[in-house]
Amino acid sequence: DSKVAPEELDFAEVFVLGINKVPRLQQYVKAWIFSLDFEERCSSLKKNISQLVSLRNELMKSVQFKKFLAEVLKIGNFINAGNVKKNSFGFRISQLGKLLEMKNKGVTLLEFTVNYFISRNEVKILQFYKELPSLSKDTTRSKADFAI
Repeated sequence: DSKVAPEELDFAEVFVLGINKVPRLQQYVKAWIFSLDFEERCSSLKKNISQLVSLRNELMKSVQFKKFLAEVLKIGNFINAGNVKKNSFGFRISQLGKLLEMKNKGVTLLEFTVNYFISRNEVKILQFYKELPSLSKDTTRSKADFAI
């Protein structure tokens, strides 16, 4: 375990010895790496948020989407007849996922709802996406695109 005098060391060796003395070096390096792509991340998030706000505004104005939601509420009230949830005045948008979860004889509630509109010759309601110009193929996003 012989000690070498600092003047005998190469620059790289002196650098490693010096950097080892920096307190909380790992945190500094992580912060520096984060700062390098911070602006790009913010720009990407800003674009995604802007697209979501546009889509929300279009959904709020969509006549066909409102009709779709009204019919889903009617179907839900029919299904819930006889229990506490009957005759609801509304539901949370987050509950729309249950259209895919609820099944009867292998048919999801979403499939039933689509068939219901088709049987009543109201296919136009199912085409509410046409009232959403923000929802084009080039702007379609997955959950992964919005991860931070």
